[in-house]
Amino acid sequence: MREWSVELDTPHTVHSETRLYELTADLVKALSDHAAVASPGRRTLSVRLNVVTAGPTDAIGAAWELVRSAFRTVGFPGTPDIVRVEVETIDEQARRLKEPTLPTFAGISEVAEILGVTRQRAHQLAQTGSFPKPLASLAAGPIWNRHAIERFAERWTRQPGRPRLVQVTAAPLLGRPIGRIRRPAAKKTAKRVRTR
Repeated sequence: MREWSVELDTPHTVHSETRLYELTADLVKALSDHAAVASPGRRTLSVRLNVVTAGPTDAIGAAWELVRSAFRTVGFPGTPDIVRVEVETIDEQARRLKEPTLPTFAGISEVAEILGVTRQRAHQLAQTGSFPKPLASLAAGPIWNRHAIERFAERWTRQPGRPRLVQVTAAPLLGRPIGRIRRPAAKKTAKRVRTR
């Protein structure tokens, strides 16, 4: 015999939010011997409770009987019906609840550190089409999923040095070079010097 955590979703027909919360609280009280919790939604009610049975199929059946009985006891309108079910051992539930539910975030400083570049270069890379999209842009700047940045770093081919010079011709028919240019770079501003 093992202890199982079973979550059942059942539709409900309660339209008053106040009444729905009252019935849900009564349902949790009726199932308190089974560490029950419940979450009412607009159309469904989700109930999670613990049962001790030989296997997962038996756990679903036992949980379902308990929920149906509690529905009748508290006067929940309608007949409950399972539309979703989840079952797991208590140990698996405890392990899963310890895991973080949010990704690890990375700001521009962390991105620069992961890629081994300056913050300025990290900003430039973030503007390229192959760079991961930020999860959000805050007043302090964009934030990314750290895992996405690490994956980008694994496949990014870093090219040291300045961009190559490119020959530019006046026209394809003439075929004459008219000069050499570098790829566009950030504009530099001249420093002002104060004189007396």
